[in-house]
Amino acid sequence: MPDDHLITAAQAGQLHIRNLTTEDRCWVVAGLTARGTTADDIARMLRCSIRLVKQIRAHPMTAVMRYAQNIAVEVETIESRAKAGEKARDFELEQARREAARYKKQRDDLIDQLAAQRQTERG
Repeated sequence: MPDDHLITAAQAGQLHIRNLTTEDRCWVVAGLTARGTTADDIARMLRCSIRLVKQIRAHPMTAVMRYAQNIAVEVETIESRAKAGEKARDFELEQARREAARYKKQRDDLIDQLAAQRQTERG
């Protein structure tokens, strides 16, 4: 799996197309395309021709790389939602525990008041 930092480096203009393997080229072009970057901008970032960018986009491996990146984003989104759901459940559980403790204290206070009232009546 190519390095995700390649896309960030390309956006910063730190990559040159000639220094990338075919797989890395496909990965970077797929990633930048998925982020809405135009062929002109990709060519400028990678210091190559628009024609080369379009050839890389048409390469079957680029389609596979884009699919892999989309799957990775979907997995990350699902994990993020799951974590958010866990946090919400944990918060609700803690809230329920606090409420139960509050009700228990109210019950205990009422029992103590009744006991004190009975002692006063007997008294």
